[in-house]
Amino acid sequence: MKKSIVNTLVLVCICAVMAVLLALTNAITAPIIKKNQDAAANAALLEVMPDGVGFEKITFDAAKLPKTVTEVYKEENGGYVITLKVNGYASDMIILCGVKADGTVSGVVCLSSNETLGYEKTYGASFVGKDAAGVSGVDTISGATKTTLAYKNAINDALNAAIILGGGSVDLRTEEEILNDNLSAALPAAEGKFEKLFLSESIEGIDAVYVATNGKGWVYVMGDQFVPVDEDGNTDNDVVRAAHELLTSVEEIDFDPATLPKSVIEVLKDKKGTFIITLKVEGFAPDMIIKCAVKADGTISSAVCISSNETNGAEKTYGDNFVGKDAAGVAEVDTVAKSTMTTTAYKNAINDALNAAIILGGGSVDIRTEEEIFNDNLSAALPAAEGKFEKPFLAEVLVGIDAVYAATNGKGWVYVIGEEFIPVDEDGNTENTVVSAAHAILVASTATDVDRTAYTGIHKNITSIKKTATGNYIFEVKGAGYGIQGGDDYHPASGKYIIIRVSMTADGKIIDTLTVSQEETKGLGDACADEKFYGQLDGKTEDDYKTIDGIAGATMTTDGYLKAIERAFAALNILEGGN
Repeated sequence: MKKSIVNTLVLVCICAVMAVLLALTNAITAPIIKKNQDAAANAALLEVMPDGVGFEKITFDAAKLPKTVTEVYKEENGGYVITLKVNGYASDMIILCGVKADGTVSGVVCLSSNETLGYEKTYGASFVGKDAAGVSGVDTISGATKTTLAYKNAINDALNAAIILGGGSVDLRTEEEILNDNLSAALPAAEGKFEKLFLSESIEGIDAVYVATNGKGWVYVMGDQFVPVDEDGNTDNDVVRAAHELLTSVEEIDFDPATLPKSVIEVLKDKKGTFIITLKVEGFAPDMIIKCAVKADGTISSAVCISSNETNGAEKTYGDNFVGKDAAGVAEVDTVAKSTMTTTAYKNAINDALNAAIILGGGSVDIRTEEEIFNDNLSAALPAAEGKFEKPFLAEVLVGIDAVYAATNGKGWVYVIGEEFIPVDEDGNTENTVVSAAHAILVASTATDVDRTAYTGIHKNITSIKKTATGNYIFEVKGAGYGIQGGDDYHPASGKYIIIRVSMTADGKIIDTLTVSQEETKGLGDACADEKFYGQLDGKTEDDYKTIDGIAGATMTTDGYLKAIERAFAALNILEGGN
């Protein structure tokens, strides 16, 4: 018993000594740790305000500053360093901005982001020395609109915050909030809920019209004036009264959907004979809704995208390009780079609207879609196929050939050369010498497995490598898309890779691409199985394959897919003796 008490006392003494030693150690090291932390923080602050003398973190009333501001440091000479959190293409982009006492930007860095293209890493340098007026003059980067606009908004928020912190006054409302406040002041009965009306043509003196969603009236915008019209159509303004009579003199047109393009979902007609046509089309994402007004003379008076799920935002202003155009003029409108699918779908919608107007006016138009026309041409060239074709995966370059389609019932092939559709029967017979030569290459193409153990550095996600007799390569690669990386309560990850087959020439050009299998999120990432997506890679090289349109709402899928292609190019370089 006595021995047990002694042991306990020894342990207590040891613990007491250890506690004292730990306290002493903490007393010695804590100031050192804090000093190091302060030095690290100070270094970040000095990066955006190199001439800063000393910084003090200050508290602030969040309600009085822009919502994006999360931290503020005051510099001894009157400047501020402000941390902001904004959403670009992805959420939670953290930006550190220094604002000098004279109201100019001393420096900007992006501390962290989830963006895809990386422009935010160096974009901050564009704002050094700029004041509020100068920020608006900084170019928005094409192809990274959301990211760079969010960045510019953050800089404006930092400049405004500095003014307020310095005792000045700034209206922090967004343009949308100011507009809605003006609309609400003009028509309180709308209870603050409006939507912008589509105008079939410009109305002299009227800039825009908004309707109360609760049916309590309208507001007409004339420069800085917001003129109300009540639910019964009453207003004191003569110009607005005339405009309102014109605006409301439209009738809904009943139509047989089978006689108009499939994209048409609603038709109205005004008293001037203008058709106001609403269309639903699929760009890079589904359900892009476009309103198009076609005048009696067959020209476009207005075109607006009223809703979409697209990514780059090209559809928001693209309709302006079609005003005044007829069918011939539409063909001349440029398709926007990096928004090819979106703007092509928009152009198709405008063409559908023009065709619908012709038909509604008593004319005749071939309203088949491009796909239907294409399939009809294939069927006409090879009736034995019974209208069912598929694109075979190509591992050879077929000179002079734009595309090849095989009959799924084995009854032959159709080769496309420009506008020609040239058949080859099931025995390989054709009268066209170019097609005959190409077909001989296609059917003779053979490939053997490459012994990858003879090479080092080939990524493990490349599951198969074959080499053709002509020296081309066929890779099968596992792409880590959302099915591997993602997963949440709404879209659980499948745990499956995207399996991609890609053929390349020895000198590094993609011949063909195919998504063999995938289990990405339905309606989002599963677009990687659509030829509209992977077909963009055909003909690309290591220098330009990343310029293709990404999948709307599926960044992980797109990134995983392109990473797989990158690994195929890396393997090709190794196989061909590169690095």
